[in-house]
Amino acid sequence: AETRALASALERVLGVPVSAGFASAASPTVADAITGFRERGHRRVAVATHLLAPGFFADRIAAAGADVTSPPLGANPEIVDLIVRLYLKNSTDLIR
Repeated sequence: AETRALASALERVLGVPVSAGFASAASPTVADAITGFRERGHRRVAVATHLLAPGFFADRIAAAGADVTSPPLGANPEIVDLIVRLYLKNSTDLIR
């Protein structure tokens, strides 16, 4: 549900059609979502990867057939900074 809500929010912000696609057991798969866009006449399809780290699922998404696929979020320094800040905040709360 969170992934679908994120896709809807991204669609509103970007002003282009966005669909959730999944790399594991949920449907549609990323490849099926890409196929759906192409069948509806979209010539270029981009995938915004919603994973923190490279690996099996990131590789599966990258191979799904999009024209452009973003890297996992964990490769972004802002995400790493956010995780560290949250960790430090939670650690401080536990010490009190």
